[in-house]
Amino acid sequence: MVLASFAVFILVFDFLDMALGSITGIFVTIPVLMTAWMFGLRGGVAAGLASFPVNLILVVMFSSQSGTDWMFSGGIPGTIAELVVGTLVGRLRDVGYRLFEQGRKQKETDEEIRALAKFQSESPNPLLRISDDATILYGNAPSTPLLNIHGARVSGRAPEPWAAIVCEALSNSINKEFEITQGNRTWSFLVAPVSDAGYANLYGLEITERKQIERMKDDFVSIASHELRTPVAAIKGFLELLLLEKPLPLTGEQQHFLDGVRRNTDRLEKLINGLLDMSRLESGMVVIQPSVFDFKGVIAQLVDEMQSELKDYDLKIETPEYPSAVVVEADRNRILQVMSNLLGNAVKYAPAGSGIGIRIVGNEGGFVKISVEDHGPGISEPDMENLFQKFFRVDNSTTRSAAGTGLGLAISKALVELHGGNIWVESELGQGSTFSFTIPKERGLAAAHK
Repeated sequence: MVLASFAVFILVFDFLDMALGSITGIFVTIPVLMTAWMFGLRGGVAAGLASFPVNLILVVMFSSQSGTDWMFSGGIPGTIAELVVGTLVGRLRDVGYRLFEQGRKQKETDEEIRALAKFQSESPNPLLRISDDATILYGNAPSTPLLNIHGARVSGRAPEPWAAIVCEALSNSINKEFEITQGNRTWSFLVAPVSDAGYANLYGLEITERKQIERMKDDFVSIASHELRTPVAAIKGFLELLLLEKPLPLTGEQQHFLDGVRRNTDRLEKLINGLLDMSRLESGMVVIQPSVFDFKGVIAQLVDEMQSELKDYDLKIETPEYPSAVVVEADRNRILQVMSNLLGNAVKYAPAGSGIGIRIVGNEGGFVKISVEDHGPGISEPDMENLFQKFFRVDNSTTRSAAGTGLGLAISKALVELHGGNIWVESELGQGSTFSFTIPKERGLAAAHK
């Protein structure tokens, strides 16, 4: 009868625990456990608080002692009674642990929410929290106008573009960034995932003023470049007249000075053209003029044009040998510009007496991959992350020349992407660098373009 009562109680306890929650189960169970201890079923109480196989040992030890059971004299009946009580205590232990964990997690969540709420009064910037199912869990006061613009609200669903970025950040456990423009105002958001909690915090910052300054700077660079181009062209024309046609006899010293002026004029012209190209690319004014050509011809042209520079620095370009043509479909002049930038960088960094390798792989799923390899000092991981940003230059004392604006790789990246390709770098410090990019094979666009 007693055993049956205990069994029924355990079933009732399980039902209450599931139906009404763990707290109800605890308040019902505690008086019964106290009674079980008083009546001598101490092995079951101790066993329930332990874990297998310790609980089994405790049950056998306690139930085998004479006088420990108020209605059993040890043996199998006493052991069964102890097991029943042990099971009940074990359930209580599990419920208590579960309640403790729930309370701890709830406390952490409440503390985080309170910390987030501080931004409402302390920061003018928007702050949001979005769960992995795209629910907006929190939004401070500055975020409300942005939510209203997109027809969203706290406890509602986040706009699809935001939800996609949050999902990607949580899936990969990486920070993401995106911008929102509304009218003449722009905000930048950093998405910081908290993957184990299943949500991401979005920290916003209004960058309207910064965007306006960037536009003013770009306009100034564009206007200044156009204005400089005309006088530089005139200077270059007079230099060519003096150096090539030689209307007047020149002394060795005069010849040397004029050669220096010509070299610096060429550098200035290259700088101006780079600034103009960057300005046009950013404003979407560059249009690709595709044509079908043999890429080996581009390499041959560049190697021929760079012979003087290669000889000065004791370098050699190792060109691939292909029995057939490497046919690509792209803007030849723009691809020539990309290759010139990559080879120019390789010449700048390659040690004297070394070779610069060019590799071509023609089976990249409709694209041709071209790689330029050097044996220079290599590039660090932080520098590689910024390498294709405009005006960025690697600070390296082993560089052969300090000349350069940091525009070449940024322009190359933009031009390659206009062709639908990709550009990247692989490098290790002390092991040289390999710059690679892809351009399309022949696919009929050139004929359609005409």
